[in-house]
Amino acid sequence: MARSTRWLLGVMAGVLGLIVLALVVALTAGGETDLDADTPGGTVQTYLRAVAESDADAAWALFGSELQDRCSLASVRDALRYGPRDFRAQLGEVIERAETTDVSVSITERYGGGLFGNESTFEQVFPLTQEDGAWRLTEAPWPLWCPAEPIR
Repeated sequence: MARSTRWLLGVMAGVLGLIVLALVVALTAGGETDLDADTPGGTVQTYLRAVAESDADAAWALFGSELQDRCSLASVRDALRYGPRDFRAQLGEVIERAETTDVSVSITERYGGGLFGNESTFEQVFPLTQEDGAWRLTEAPWPLWCPAEPIR
């Protein structure tokens, strides 16, 4: 084998090794930090985990009593049955107000699979209030829709 051929094979092996290393780092990086569940951000994180696991009971339990009156557990189950399957969320700003606290989250949904999937990123605000000493969602949070008036 000629010297130039060995050199070219060595360079190609080095480039291939760097690509494999980059893929391993990309797939294992970005671990999730657990937030304190007794904070507004931690409540939203718990809610989003319930959505990711399609756990309607856990998601609905984080609703305030008024929202639970408007949004039945059955409607939450239906929404999560067909809801998002592949998403990631990143906590943004937490704004405290007199009556409520808003938690801003950047959500990226991925559609399709493999290298040719699409993704869409948007900002979602989760309003919360304290009820019986715990943070509770006060409006129908992504990916749900609930009517403005109680279900009768």
